Amino acid sequence: SLKGAVETTFDPLATDVRLLYKDWVDANTEFVEKAGEGRVGYMHLPDMMGAGWVEFQEKFEKYRYKDAIIIDVRYNGGGNIDYRIIDLLERRPYQITKARNMSPIERPDDGFYGDVVVMINEYSFSDAEVFPSAVKERGLGTLIGVPTLGYCIAVNSHPLIDGGQIRKTFIGIWEISTGEMIESRGVEPDILVESPPEMEKAGRDVQLEKAVEFLMGKIGDKPRRYDYEIPIEDR
Repeated sequence: SLKGAVETTFDPLATDVRLLYKDWVDANTEFVEKAGEGRVGYMHLPDMMGAGWVEFQEKFEKYRYKDAIIIDVRYNGGGNIDYRIIDLLERRPYQITKARNMSPIERPDDGFYGDVVVMINEYSFSDAEVFPSAVKERGLGTLIGVPTLGYCIAVNSHPLIDGGQIRKTFIGIWEISTGEMIESRGVEPDILVESPPEMEKAGRDVQLEKAVEFLMGKIGDKPRRYDYEIPIEDR
């Protein structure tokens, strides 16, 4: 009998890639929240363009009062938002503001003043290499994973009469500290952690595990917020 039945229309998906990606990010976020005892935030940037910038802003606002954050740019094809992220990570507090009966707040209040880990791997391309290189150059955090691909150029496409095309490079990027190009060399992690296939098959992300372990060891038992040798009291 169809009594009480509800008619529902389903739209078939062409691919389940987005669903699998969401499951992966959700699982990573849950793991970090638990293993980091609520003191470490996790974000994965899918690219260094619009979607990646939206994700960064959302998670940065959510996590900026935590003791540490993990910025994961593994499997990231690049873009051009490195300088926006670096601008926020470079901010440093210069004063403390405290309203009566409220918690103290650093000025500027839109920076992040805890510890930072950036995760990289062989599938971090282009601006997902420029960004971790800048983090290392500026001393803003620790890179964990394996060396990036070294695919750090920009190209122009020139159509041919037969329907083909020629692609020509027109941008190269050099590190100031080393004087070397990132192209073909990639960015080396501060802490090398391979991701063996057998571990991935078992559902373990040993690179992420190491990132949390490293941060928990670094932040220790003492909260980082308002750790200043000045009296802070109500006025």
